[in-house]
Amino acid sequence: MKFLIDNQLPRALARLLTDLGHQGVHVLEIGLAQENDRAIWAYAAQNGFVIVSKDADFADLAVLDPNRVRIVWVRIRNCRTAALLESFENALDTIVRELNAGESLIELY
Repeated sequence: MKFLIDNQLPRALARLLTDLGHQGVHVLEIGLAQENDRAIWAYAAQNGFVIVSKDADFADLAVLDPNRVRIVWVRIRNCRTAALLESFENALDTIVRELNAGESLIELY
């Protein structure tokens, strides 16, 4: 699965996803760090990425346009990177299963 990691999340999350057999790309790596949400949304739609973000705007877009881009909305409060990565790793099988089942918006607490 291809995951596009938004600005509010660490690049280490993209590396973790890659290490776990998925494609993880951070917006910083592809020149989208200064772009608005719509540009990131369009890139994800054109390239088949699931957006991983803490930004509620993406969750709103997913509800309005659920067929174009899927979202993992990270609702975990601010924490150390290690704790965030552990939470994501623990939930990854469920996230992938739900995405494969057709879910367009997954919330990670």
